[in-house]
Amino acid sequence: MIKKEANQNEIRQAITQLVEGNYKRAREMINSALISDPENKRLLILKADILTRTNMDKEAEKLLANILSYELSPRLNKLALISKFELLLKSKRYSHANEIISKLLKAYPDEHIVLEYKG
Repeated sequence: MIKKEANQNEIRQAITQLVEGNYKRAREMINSALISDPENKRLLILKADILTRTNMDKEAEKLLANILSYELSPRLNKLALISKFELLLKSKRYSHANEIISKLLKAYPDEHIVLEYKG
């Protein structure tokens, strides 16, 4: 139980670092948390986000493909698809990004974040 709480705290701190643009520190924190929980899909999605933001697009895409190959909870599936969508937009692969946003809109029609991208 303590281990799980520590990971939640590490995730929150890493998200804070990511939002503040401290990508190196966020990546260090995520990698540290992954040592104790290497299958944590939320951590892996965050790692993919960091890879995308630090121009490591191929690594991010490979990681996201791996994550999306698992059966995920609706919340994690949405987060992974949004990460993939952002990566595709950044890579100017608009037709693929449009496919992802269509999947997101179909699966989560009332979600604010999805509607924000489509708008």
